[in-house]
This record gives sequence, structure tokens and C-alpha cells, in this order.
Amino acid sequence: MKVTMWPQQDQGWVSRYRTSMTGRHVPAVELATPDEAVRMSLGGGLRPALREVGGTLLGLAAVSLLSILFRGGWSVDVPITSALIAVSLTVGYTGWVVSRALFSGGRPIATSGVLAAAGAVAVAGIAWAARLNADDVVASDVSVPLMGLGMLAPGVLVLVAASRLPQPTLREDWDDAEWLRRFRSGLRT
Repeated sequence: MKVTMWPQQDQGWVSRYRTSMTGRHVPAVELATPDEAVRMSLGGGLRPALREVGGTLLGLAAVSLLSILFRGGWSVDVPITSALIAVSLTVGYTGWVVSRALFSGGRPIATSGVLAAAGAVAVAGIAWAARLNADDVVASDVSVPLMGLGMLAPGVLVLVAASRLPQPTLREDWDDAEWLRRFRSGLRT
């Protein structure tokens, strides 16, 4: 957004808005709009959120796989309670990362929705696991290398998806509708 594209009477407040919205993490050409601010912030935006989730999933899967190998050998039984708790915690963590990205992007309603949904799924899964018999098994004599591939695949897929996302280009010239949409998002943030 160039200041000169606005009428003379609006140039003062456009300059003040531009100055007040820019910060140390966001260069002035980005105007601190939610999309660009999120892209530049730590832990915000779709690409960094996917990288964080993918890296964490990959790390947790690798540690879990090594633990399973040392405790159980090359084939193990998979208890339903352990599987439910693992999935519930993963959903809760992923919801937290996504909600942080949405909050940084000035989307408070979506942030609340993601937090509520992820929290409800996590609590429901853990509550369900608490009511089940600890000896119940989802699958018995599962090959650990095959299970390892299944555990590592989500993290790898998320990291590949993050690397293939196009990096948004900075925009200095927006039409009025786009500028107003971003302005409203900035005010909400």
C-alpha cells in the first residue's frame, strides 16, 4: 500500500496506521497485516506451524519407536489405552499449534474454535482410555519396523507439505477491498 494512492486527507492516518502497525519483526513494506506478520513471526502462519507439527511428530515417533524396540523387540502388542492417549495428546498439541498460528493471524473466532475442538477431542480420548481395560489390545504381534513406518509417515508427510507450500509474496499495492479486509483483521488482532 503506497501512501500516495490515497486522497490527500487520508494520507496522514494511513501513515500513522502504517507506523503503528510495523514492529521490529515486520518490515515497513509488509504493513504488519496479519498474513505477512504471521508469516514473519515465530510460530505463526501455516508454513511454520506445519514445520513445528511435522518436526514434533517425527521426533516423538522416533523416540517412541526406539522405546518400543528396546522394550518389546521386533513385534509387540498395541494396547488400546496407549494408542488412545497418544492420539489424544497429538490432537491436543496440533490444535495448540494451529490455534497459535490463527491467533497471530488475527483470527480470534477460529482460534477459539480450534482450541475448543482440539481440547474436546483430547479430553474425550483420554477419558475413554481411562474407562477401558488396560489389557485390551488393538493389534497383537505387530511388526515394529512396519509400525515404525506408520508412526514416522505423518511427520514426514507434514514436513513435505510444509516445504511445498508457496511462500506468500509481499504486496505493496492492494485494492481497497483487500486493504480494508487486512485492516479489519489488524484491528481485531
